[in-house]
Amino acid sequence: LSVLRVAQQATDVRPWGRGWIVSTDAGSSFEASAVALAIGNFPPSQPCQIPAELMSDGRYAADPWAPGATDLDPERPVLLVGTGLTMLDVAVSIRSNGHAAAIWGLSRRGLLPQAHRDSLMAPKPHARPAYLDQWPRTTVGLFKAIRAEVERASEQGVDWREVVTSIRHDTPALWRSLDATQKARFLWHLRPYWETHRHRASPATAARVDQMTGEGQLRVIAGRIRAIDADDAMAAGAGGGSCSGSGGAGVVVRYSPRGEPDKHVSLRVARVINCTGPDTDLSRVREPLIVSMRRAGLLRPDALGLGLDATDEGELIGADGSTMSGLFVLGPLRKGLLWENTAVPELRGEAKRLADRLAGAEPQVRVVQEHSRSSVA
Repeated sequence: LSVLRVAQQATDVRPWGRGWIVSTDAGSSFEASAVALAIGNFPPSQPCQIPAELMSDGRYAADPWAPGATDLDPERPVLLVGTGLTMLDVAVSIRSNGHAAAIWGLSRRGLLPQAHRDSLMAPKPHARPAYLDQWPRTTVGLFKAIRAEVERASEQGVDWREVVTSIRHDTPALWRSLDATQKARFLWHLRPYWETHRHRASPATAARVDQMTGEGQLRVIAGRIRAIDADDAMAAGAGGGSCSGSGGAGVVVRYSPRGEPDKHVSLRVARVINCTGPDTDLSRVREPLIVSMRRAGLLRPDALGLGLDATDEGELIGADGSTMSGLFVLGPLRKGLLWENTAVPELRGEAKRLADRLAGAEPQVRVVQEHSRSSVA
């Protein structure tokens, strides 16, 4: 078995005979009997319309992991949009780099991820709930059932985290048992609560965040962003401070506090960093490969905007509803079907199942046209 590693960006996939042809940005082409899209996550979507000047001069960082996104003036405040694990990592990172000014975190509900258990002793285990198969298949019904299970476990000295772990392997089936209306209700009402309990922070990170909030440096807001604009007032009174080439200029963020949609509050900072997590709505992603496949009708976003529509086996479903035989997707883009498909154990199992299937079919790859930006391993 040989592996051809190509250091190029795939930009197009097209049917070719009984298989597919993959093209790259360097002009290379590869014929394949099967193609698997394992392209991971995309940068965050924007919370509102962002002025071009803020994008170009660094006052708005669209991707928190892009080079220079966290190069900040340590004496000027910053706003982190989103309050999940990405925000915690960014906040701790810039604090470690000597940031002394205020760090604001803003999300719709202002919830922070819970912490993993911090103990040297193994936790008291919790078995799969005995009546899980009889749990109601509604958003409210599942919420009440899980909360009741947590209360029962607590009476036996079992930590709530072990209850969440006990239903981990059943989560995809529970998700698929909900109809479209119930899934939409879950996403709108309960998703933040589930994710802050399911995707937890490390004890060390949680401790640093607690310290930062206790000292008043990290300040979390619950609200909805209405507008993000250049702030000339901050520039006038900045006293010569700088922020990655933007001089003393700043940003004014207008938001409505949670529960007060008619109230607008202004927050002035030197930079806004988008920490809302990956964009999963493939109807708006501008990745060249996704755009070309979408235009060709080879894929379609799932109905809830969580990724790509696919069969149980992972074969893509095209725009006309037909199955794209030999064209697979795996990883987070299958979240619409499986929901719990972002952590390493689930991804590892999915990758093995697809690899076993492809190996059994003896997939073939032939280089049609190859340029120098590739290597063979």
